[in-house]
This record gives sequence, C-alpha cells and structure tokens, in this order.
Amino acid sequence: MHLLVNATSARSGGGLSFLRQQIPALIRTGPEHQISVLTAPWNHQELSGVPGAAFRRLSIRSATQRYLFEQCILPFEARCDLLYYPANFGPLVTSRRPNVVTIQNANYFGTGALMAHNRSIPRRLKIEVSRRGLRSAAAVVAVSRSLLDELAGASLKLARVEVVPLGRPSWPAASSRPADVPPNQPYFLSIAADYPHKRLDDLVRAWALLPADRCATLVMVGTASPDRVCRWRRDLRPGRNLVHLANVTDRSQIRWLYEHAMTTVVPSALESYSLAPVEALSLGCPVICSDIPVHREMLGSRARYFVTGDIGELRSQLATVEPRVAKHASATVEYLQAWPSWDESALTMWRIFQVALGGKPRN
Repeated sequence: MHLLVNATSARSGGGLSFLRQQIPALIRTGPEHQISVLTAPWNHQELSGVPGAAFRRLSIRSATQRYLFEQCILPFEARCDLLYYPANFGPLVTSRRPNVVTIQNANYFGTGALMAHNRSIPRRLKIEVSRRGLRSAAAVVAVSRSLLDELAGASLKLARVEVVPLGRPSWPAASSRPADVPPNQPYFLSIAADYPHKRLDDLVRAWALLPADRCATLVMVGTASPDRVCRWRRDLRPGRNLVHLANVTDRSQIRWLYEHAMTTVVPSALESYSLAPVEALSLGCPVICSDIPVHREMLGSRARYFVTGDIGELRSQLATVEPRVAKHASATVEYLQAWPSWDESALTMWRIFQVALGGKPRN
C-alpha cells in the first residue's frame, strides 16, 4: 500500500503533538508499506526526518492556500493508493483515491458546534466544511468515545466510524528545567493553547483570587497573543507570579514541568481527547479538571473535578492543593498499562486503511 498523509494543517498544540507521535508509529508498524507525508513550512521541521517515509514540503504560505490545495488539487492528482487526512477535514468531492479522515477536534459536532465561539459566519462555514468532508470518506476515525457520541448526535451518514485512542505518553529518560521557570518554587501548571473553549481566563481569575499564603506561581505553556498575556498579568496583586512559555516542544522540559508541578489544571469546556491530564497522570502529577464527558472517560476517579466555568469552585480546589514533597514518576503504572501504545494505535489504523481499500491491501 502507498499511503499519503496530508499533514499540512498541524501548526501547534495537540494537533501537532498528535502527528509527531502518530507518523513515526505508522512508519514503525508498517515497514512493508510506502508512506509519503505532505508538510507545510510551519511544521516541516517538527515532522520530518523520521526514517522510513518520504517527506515533501509544500510551498504554501497560508491556511487559504493550504485549503485550496487539499480541496482542488490533492484529491485528483495524488499518486497513492490511499489518502489520509489526520486533522478533521477531508475532500468535499469524491477523490480519485479512497480517503480516511481522523476527527480530533470537538468544535465541529454536537455540543461544540453550538458553543458561543462557534456562532460566527466563518466558524459556521468551517463546521459545515468539516461535516461535508466526512461524507466521501471510506472511514472516519474518532479519538475518543465521547467524540464518537458527538458524531452520532450530528446525524451524519458516514460509511464507517471507529474509535482509535491516542497512544499512551512516552518520555525521554531525563528531564530538564525550562530556563524561564524559577527553581525551587511551587507552581500550578497549565498546558494549553489559548482557544476560547480552553477557558484559560477562568484559571487565571480563580488563581488571582487565592489568598496570599495559598497562591503559588502559575506556569502557563501554550501559544497566546502578547495582548492576552498582558491582560492576564494586568490586574495581578503584588507578589503574584505568572510565567508564560509560548510553545515548549522539548519533551524533556515538558516532563520536568509535570514532575515538579503541584497540580495540572485543565479548565476546558470542550475536548475531544484531553492530552495534558493524561500526560500529567503518567508522571504522577495530580490533576484538577472541568467535569466534561471526555475527562470522565479518560481519567475516571483519578482527577479532581469542578463545574465548568465555576470560578469559585476552581479557586477552592486550588486552595487545597499541597506542595509535592517528592516526584512520583511511577505512581500511575496501572493507569498506563491499560492504555494502548502508539504502535498499538497505529496497527489499528493500518487495519482501517486496509478495510478502506476494500480489504485488499496493496504493497
């Protein structure tokens, strides 16, 4: 089989993290297949360089150019057996080759599609394009059972839908402290890009209301505009320290952040698969998160929950967190053992690809 992966859409955050781990896993588990990966200038360095696949950097400069390419050119000129779209959008028209689409964004279906930040005309168009792009897919993959439920509620007539969870987190052997994080200082941790459904304002407001003797440093990792960061810091009382790290890609530094945090906080109103709390638990870091279906699905009783948007309840949860006196890197071994590896997840994807080709994989 010749598999062509359209990886041009991933820019940062969970989408890029997903591809950084899935593509090598597909290469490891499918050595008998030919794999080609289309990248963009904004992610080529992050994704390329893995032996066993051909990476092609497209000369596109904007999301509009990328969209025109993947809708008007790729479905008709792709030289492959199967097209794989791993980021929510498939071709609006029937392509010359069968295609498989992975849905990893909950904004386009069910509860997410009805949220306030998705009511603008551009967002409604994007939602409609995502839905229509699924109708020509030979198979659709959802990354969680909760997301599958949202797809079912959208009443889309799809050929085939399966759940393939992301692989369990893997870590480098050693960790290293990011230079901007003060040593020997207790902190709360947030790892999330600043999108409306992430509700990072809720976290900052709850943290700012803590009494002085309970207010640890707040370390926020993820892309956010300078204006947003200035807004978060603008009304802070003296002695409050907010550290913002734009986009940490070094996994040894991410490991250090989880290992030394008092707790990881995830206030999202919407998630399809919440990576940060799973990574935190894999390193023994306590988790406080919003009470939404996907968090219950993935974390069960291993996290502390608060009602989404309830600033007072989140403040109360933060106020009771105690500093960690030791690392607990192996505290959740049982939790991790129940989770599929990235290679196991990739093997499931290869089975789906083969079925999409009519059950006759081509080498």
